[in-house]
Amino acid sequence: MDPYRIETNSAGRKILVIQDYLNSRLDDDFASVDFDVIFFDVAHLPYNLVRDMVAQTSPFVNKRFLYIPRFMSMLNYSSFERISALIDGFAPSAIDNDVTIRAEEIIFQCEKLHVHDFYNPVLDEQELFRRMAVFCFTREQLSFTNTTIPTLREGLSAVFAGYVIVRRIVGNDPNPDDSNIREITAKLLEAGYIEPTKFVERIHLCPSCSHDHLIFSECCTKCKSSNLKEEDMIHHFRCANISKESDYIYDDELRCPKCKRRLRHIGIDYDRPSKVQTCIECGAIQLHSEMKVICAKCGHQIQPHQLTPYDIYQYTFTPLGIRELCTHTL
Repeated sequence: MDPYRIETNSAGRKILVIQDYLNSRLDDDFASVDFDVIFFDVAHLPYNLVRDMVAQTSPFVNKRFLYIPRFMSMLNYSSFERISALIDGFAPSAIDNDVTIRAEEIIFQCEKLHVHDFYNPVLDEQELFRRMAVFCFTREQLSFTNTTIPTLREGLSAVFAGYVIVRRIVGNDPNPDDSNIREITAKLLEAGYIEPTKFVERIHLCPSCSHDHLIFSECCTKCKSSNLKEEDMIHHFRCANISKESDYIYDDELRCPKCKRRLRHIGIDYDRPSKVQTCIECGAIQLHSEMKVICAKCGHQIQPHQLTPYDIYQYTFTPLGIRELCTHTL
């Protein structure tokens, strides 16, 4: 099987149909090939090989494939849903009518914005984000949220999240951190390139490294260990003793540790008024544990009230922002 073929759709566009793995850099393979659209017909290939080719044809690392419409076989959808923001659609074939229509829309936007007239190599983080923004403009995605959290991200932040997944494939390009989406939002807002349209959610960040990957855990009020055991307290009516249930267990039955009497019937001999937590590490007994927060990135441990609040908004690019980002760096 040839690694690729060229098909022509009903609009007269040439489609590069990649049908087998190409193990060299794709810009070298297709330097002289004329095509307008890319279609990955590679449902038979392993995920890692397909991801490699998706990365190599990324508009963020490859001038040859800059903003070209990219589609993939419907059979790949379940594997590549996480990076679907980098794919313009999933379809049964390269000449599917939906592919043709969507490709024309993207090509029209590229011509309208003259995005192919301006090119800077991606040598720094700012150019990377500029190109991501222009990629969104060519897809008419003018709104985005300032977070990469899966259930909240959209537009530019969804494209960025997809890029983070594939970027390790492509080599020495910039490797921005998730928190950079917040920094770039602040720069765009200050320049007047975006404006907020609605409040989405309030999240909390690690005060040490500003990440939102946080682990919440109950802990001992004394030593802060999360190695806790919860059990019932038992109140023996006859002698008024109140102790942990484990103190009452003797030969697989309940016996009062104070008066040694056997407890038979709950509500008559005893009741369970509350629960307590015992720390396995230091032995402290407490009615209520505390909550601690651990940053999954830097390991910093703090209490919830020490977290830094951060508001997620939906933003939209202004006409000034679209015009400037299509022709200049940030």
